[in-house]
Amino acid sequence: MSPDCECELELPEVWRRLLVGEERLAAGNVFEAIEMWAPVVGDQRSSPENLAAIAEQLSRHAKQDPVVWSFIADVAQVAVDRGIDDVGIISILCTAYSKTGRTDRAELIANRLALREPWDWRSWYAKSLACSPIERIACLRAALALEPFEAGQALGLFSELGEAYWDCEDWRGALGIAGMLKRLPPGPWSSTASRLAEDLEFRARLRLGELDTAEAMATRYRQRMRSATVTGGPLEFADGAARKFVFIHIPKTGGASMISALGGDHRVLNLGHRYLTSGAPGHDPDYFVNVPSSVSRDVAQGSKVFTSVRNIYPFLYSHYEWCKKGFWKALAVHSVWANRYDFASYLAKLAENDQNWVSKGMIFFPMFDGVSGELVVDWILRTEHLQQDADAMCFAWGLPTPVIPHANRNTDGDYRRRYTPAMVDLVEKTWADDIRLFGFDFERGYREGAPLRGDTAGMKGRVRYDPATRIADIRSEGRLMGAGDIPN
Repeated sequence: MSPDCECELELPEVWRRLLVGEERLAAGNVFEAIEMWAPVVGDQRSSPENLAAIAEQLSRHAKQDPVVWSFIADVAQVAVDRGIDDVGIISILCTAYSKTGRTDRAELIANRLALREPWDWRSWYAKSLACSPIERIACLRAALALEPFEAGQALGLFSELGEAYWDCEDWRGALGIAGMLKRLPPGPWSSTASRLAEDLEFRARLRLGELDTAEAMATRYRQRMRSATVTGGPLEFADGAARKFVFIHIPKTGGASMISALGGDHRVLNLGHRYLTSGAPGHDPDYFVNVPSSVSRDVAQGSKVFTSVRNIYPFLYSHYEWCKKGFWKALAVHSVWANRYDFASYLAKLAENDQNWVSKGMIFFPMFDGVSGELVVDWILRTEHLQQDADAMCFAWGLPTPVIPHANRNTDGDYRRRYTPAMVDLVEKTWADDIRLFGFDFERGYREGAPLRGDTAGMKGRVRYDPATRIADIRSEGRLMGAGDIPN
């Protein structure tokens, strides 16, 4: 993906790569777009305007990925070196350097903008990227004091300012920015402004200890989503026929590490936090945050599907600590509980409620069809043995052996210290299907002989999950057995 190669492409090939890259980016395939564009960036004849357009498009899809921002920095720098003097591109370059840890370069770019007369809001924004959080607040406020700019641009500044207050642990300041976002005039940005305001206000209320207000917000959101009609067509993936492997990322199971290791392989399709369904794809308000929550099984036709699970005992404690940080949308109710209760009381709340994912019911249900309940995965990895299990799977399937980093590492220590015997008993009763199907064990991690582990292609048709009752069963010797009949 490096743009450093010096090569010359035929002009039709340049345009083809530009267009195909745009198509793949629009489909959400950021790394495929980068692969398509890298030779264009390395071509000495590429116009700086095309390079600036690439940097600008990627900046809107980069999120927090340092690899993508590093590529953006390289592209934008080449565009600037070739004569682009647009404030927007220079600001993107400053942002890219800041997000990749090259703060010295970010400060140089910001100072370059500071020499412009007169200063505009973009200059103040670029300067803010090279500042400490406290100085950043001052710069962003200076940017907001300069007019005119569109409300859609103000939205981005307010969002950045809210996060700056958050970084300074100024929860009241963050709450004030949430109010400003709500007061933006109506426009195409309104839904985004409302979402950002709710997210910022909810997290601030948690930190301020205003848990009743936060819980009321979470309840209203849940009611709104349960009655909402999600619009938009089915989720589509570019080059679906070329995908030979499909990954279902169940949250908190090492999926970020797998994505990092295999994300560059164009044959691997990452569904994110979604599950496959033989029915119409739609939104499940009780499961995580993706819209839509489910994807047609057609995208996995002819492909091998894999996922990962994590021992339920460290999983539940990790989920508790994760929710304490404060997450809006589907996890909002759990975030309130995690900030209101200790771990034992939190588990009891999960066990007695049927709200949202991980509350009473099977945790690892996304590996089953959302309508028929059929098992759809061909291989199940274990978080605790991710490298070992991935080596075996990749060898069996002819994939290159990945080197798996440990992304989003938690420092939970020995999870067993977090449980009392009564808590262990509660987990065993509440999530019995998960424990028996995957062989989770409190002391040893995993039991031998679990029905669902490693190569599970032979278990398709034998294990079924009922989305209505949230209970799984397994067929053995021509009859259906409850998960409780599976031997320890």
